[in-house]
Amino acid sequence: TTRSDQLMGERERRLEAAGYPLSRGPKEGPVIDLLSVLGKTVYASGQIPNDAGVLTSKGKVPSQVSVDDATKAAALCAANILRALVEKLGSLDKVARVARVTGYVNADPDF
Repeated sequence: TTRSDQLMGERERRLEAAGYPLSRGPKEGPVIDLLSVLGKTVYASGQIPNDAGVLTSKGKVPSQVSVDDATKAAALCAANILRALVEKLGSLDKVARVARVTGYVNADPDF
């Protein structure tokens, strides 16, 4: 989905300015349901660091993936949730608040 700058809200513009174009976000398919909407609550599925369908980071931190690269991968996962919200809801302006975020890191046992 390509959106013109005039159709984007301030939140979408900030997401793109941070380096996360909306067009490169995750896509729903026959097996993938990015979000579940129950009333006024949206539940987002877990995200992996995919950029336009390409896995950008794989391995354990810090033996296979540096802390810096893992931090970038985590930011991409968060951006993918926001991009999925735009895809499903049409605008981040429809999000009043975030109630909970849980993140997991594939880390070495002693990290």
